[in-house]
Amino acid sequence: MYVPIYQALTAALASIGANATAPLNLKRGRNSFELVATGSVAWHLKVTFELPLTVLPSIFLAAPAEGEGLAHVSYTGCICYSDHEGEGFDPTNVENVVAFAVARAVAVLEDSLRKKQAGDFQALLDEFEGYWHSIPDCYMVPLATAPVAENQLYAQVQQIHSKRARILALDQGIGIDAKTPRRKVHFFPIASAVMPPVNGELLQNGWLQNLIDQAGPVAQHISKQHGSHIFLFAQARTEGESLFGVMFTTVRSGSHAKLTRVHPFGVQRAWRDYLLARTGVSQVKQCVAIIGCGALGSRVAEQLAISGIDELILIDFDYFSYDNIYRHILGRNSVGQRKVYALKHELEIKHPGLLVHTFTGTAEQWLCDPARRQVCQTIVLTTGQLALEREITQQAFAECWSQRLVSGWLEPLGLGGHVIASKAGVSGCLECLFTDVGCSRPDMRVAFLTPGQQVSRNLTGCGGRFMPYSALHATETALLVCKTILAGTTGYRCWAGDPAAAIAEGLSVTRWHERCRNLPPNEPVAHRDCPCCSS
Repeated sequence: MYVPIYQALTAALASIGANATAPLNLKRGRNSFELVATGSVAWHLKVTFELPLTVLPSIFLAAPAEGEGLAHVSYTGCICYSDHEGEGFDPTNVENVVAFAVARAVAVLEDSLRKKQAGDFQALLDEFEGYWHSIPDCYMVPLATAPVAENQLYAQVQQIHSKRARILALDQGIGIDAKTPRRKVHFFPIASAVMPPVNGELLQNGWLQNLIDQAGPVAQHISKQHGSHIFLFAQARTEGESLFGVMFTTVRSGSHAKLTRVHPFGVQRAWRDYLLARTGVSQVKQCVAIIGCGALGSRVAEQLAISGIDELILIDFDYFSYDNIYRHILGRNSVGQRKVYALKHELEIKHPGLLVHTFTGTAEQWLCDPARRQVCQTIVLTTGQLALEREITQQAFAECWSQRLVSGWLEPLGLGGHVIASKAGVSGCLECLFTDVGCSRPDMRVAFLTPGQQVSRNLTGCGGRFMPYSALHATETALLVCKTILAGTTGYRCWAGDPAAAIAEGLSVTRWHERCRNLPPNEPVAHRDCPCCSS
């Protein structure tokens, strides 16, 4: 499939001042060759890439130690010339892609060399963690909380064999498996910046001792004690700090202490603030109560959790069953459990730092105690029982509750979903949607399905009736509910889906649905004759 393209690649490299040191003959699979590229100095590089060419080539310094003090060069000499985000190139144009990669790598080296010669090592210090992670045998260890000098850290350590152990996790001693040995971790913030070890050189070749000396007298004292030690270090970078660790053994012979079995490890930050910052959002100091934890309510809880809400209250009396599996976020392993208990476990396992409370009772039972309401700012109603939610809304307005009420519900067969947020003292509520002067039917003015049609299905008898909608429809409605909660606003919103499935069932849709498909509503929903919010 691939033919020799020595001349084309040689010409492409020559055009950027690089010359291959050996003939090239591309083949499917791994390709590797060395070259000399001309810059302010002669750069001896090694190029590796796979054919078919689906990712950019890797470019290395042929002698990793030549990268000492250069930013964007890893411990193994690999040159970081691209962040590999959104790369798009012609995979058949191998010679030009390789030449482009070499040219970019040389530009990075030249810029790093200029900074080194000027004594500017900030870029290198800022990427200390990335450099550390490139050290062979360095592995990542999750850390549950941000380290501070005042709090003792512990490591969950697994013994692999007599001469090697591995750290599984770091935390403050909470949640560590009792069957796995735990050991103290000594945490040392470093005041003066320490340069990373020379590319390709072993840590025990003086570098580790220098690091310990920089960490201060306590680190020096502990490191001289016979036995195995775990040190975690932190040093400032332009934004935040670099965290890196090492496990080593001290062997004493008289007054002499030798550091052996040196194993570096990196830190995978697993605390809530950091993880949320990775999404571009920050923690939302708000408690939200969700009444009804079925298909819609469970997805509202899930989306709120990953959106930064830091506290949830789940209210539902029901048990999870097989019937729920393909619409709910819970799965087969939760069948037979209380929905709120299983959902709490699922959410807290997935989302570090999230606090979830449960109540196994009805909406009326939870709401009858005003003290329960006072801890939350928003009450979400996803019960699927609009009559119940109307009753709750009327009570909230009559008693002037301070919480916002957010009701969300779905239409059948993918027709759409609705949400309305209201608050006592502000016009516009769920009851407004049912208020229509001169109408004798208790129908909703914003319904998508023409009233009076049978839509529920029955697969097993009267007790098995259900409303046909999918997890996708529940998710889309949950997203609408969550956006409303996070926006902190009141009012009505909806999404309108394709009516094809409903029409195929012989059902008719309302003009409101047709209108909402083309233009989402933005006018106030408050009704002047509403007995709830306009009285």
